[in-house]
Amino acid sequence: MREIFAHDVELDSLFSLLKVGLVLMVTYVLREYLGGACMEAITFLERVATLPARLRMTPDLEILTFEYNRRDPDVMSLLETHSDAINKKGLRTRSGRKLRILIEAAPASDRPPPIVNERCKSNGRFVP
Repeated sequence: MREIFAHDVELDSLFSLLKVGLVLMVTYVLREYLGGACMEAITFLERVATLPARLRMTPDLEILTFEYNRRDPDVMSLLETHSDAINKKGLRTRSGRKLRILIEAAPASDRPPPIVNERCKSNGRFVP
């Protein structure tokens, strides 16, 4: 095929616009709600946006409880650190209820703690 159709160009432009909008939205969430965390958009989508959660609704609240991800303690500590600040903002959902963010407590580990390796930067990984 040597011919470029108009709808191909239009679809390409539309998806480029959607991708830029998504990156801007992720950047805004990182800056405003997660304390300016240093994270690429793809990392946010893979590690934060895909976390399993439960939604419970009351007449006044929508409580979003994220399940603790034992394999990603850096992201979980980032969410735990900023969940109170997010809750204090009093964000409203489309239904008019206040959004409340909760993080499940870390389950007790059945393994011994890992040996601290100074070459690995795990504490403050996403801190600017």
